[in-house]
Amino acid sequence: MSRSLCLLFVAFWAWISVPVCKAQTDEIQQLLLNVEKLDQLRAMLDNMRDKYQIISKGYEKIKGISQGNFELHEAFLDRLVKVNPKVKSYYKVGEIIQLQLRLIRGISKTRQEFRLGDFLMDQEYAQVDRLFEVWSQSSLHLMEELMLILSDNQLQMDDWERIVAIDRVHASVLQLTKGVSSFSNSMAQLGEMRKMKSGEIQTLQLLIDTRLSNDSDE
Repeated sequence: MSRSLCLLFVAFWAWISVPVCKAQTDEIQQLLLNVEKLDQLRAMLDNMRDKYQIISKGYEKIKGISQGNFELHEAFLDRLVKVNPKVKSYYKVGEIIQLQLRLIRGISKTRQEFRLGDFLMDQEYAQVDRLFEVWSQSSLHLMEELMLILSDNQLQMDDWERIVAIDRVHASVLQLTKGVSSFSNSMAQLGEMRKMKSGEIQTLQLLIDTRLSNDSDE
């Protein structure tokens, strides 16, 4: 009886040991896989950093657009073509650059109009100016992202992934452009309303002054 119990115990232990060993083996394999993925991620980040150094001059050039140097468009596009010869194969790349130029030009023009329009109080103008600065920085960040996406074979992305990423940047730039345009139009309408109101107040004040003058003469 004792021998039978021993044999049964040994058989049971062998049966439960198989899953445990297998689980340990699977866990070790998963750890090794994670280490391999980590190495791949580090290599990808190194490639991104190297490519960013290559295209950083192009990024610095595009910053000049916000300072009024709009003729850099062609030179900037040429640099992108050198980074990735296939850059012209997708039409949204050109649209993104055109939208960026329209956005920066619009911000620069609207800022100047608000400054010269004299219908905003100093505190209001400061708030609006900060908002335009945030939009300008967002625009530049999107352009930087586009350049990283277009870095040929450096982000370990296939053609479809690049197309999807470009579509996302295009949608963000389009949304930003529409938002800035809508805000600028609303502010322009506010300016016209304030000018009209100011004119009405001046007219009313003139009538009052005239009436008071006539009454005093009488």
